[in-house]
Amino acid sequence: MKIKTSKLEWYVLNWNDNEKKMKPINILSGVAEDLAKEVKSGSVHNKSILKEYIKTYLMYNYWSKVEYEFFASDMCGMNYEKISAWQQIEPNLDIIVDYINKKCDLNFK
Repeated sequence: MKIKTSKLEWYVLNWNDNEKKMKPINILSGVAEDLAKEVKSGSVHNKSILKEYIKTYLMYNYWSKVEYEFFASDMCGMNYEKISAWQQIEPNLDIIVDYINKKCDLNFK
């Protein structure tokens, strides 16, 4: 099966320490090329396996890595919470998988 390796874009917010401000980062950069190899080899051949592959790929790259974590606080700075790239990805995983399935013309069911 041949897949369309178009540019995939899905952004999450991340703190850029060099510029000292929030910047969006594209978490799907490079996914299409790696996925094409997996589809060609036959290891990714349906939607549930695609979801597991994407989840594993994104967890490997963005889960529990301090460079993709930042603190958000209220205006007074009294209450704050740690936010990670993975916390922004996980609730959207099904939507991300559907997006990749459609954008790469995989048509997995």
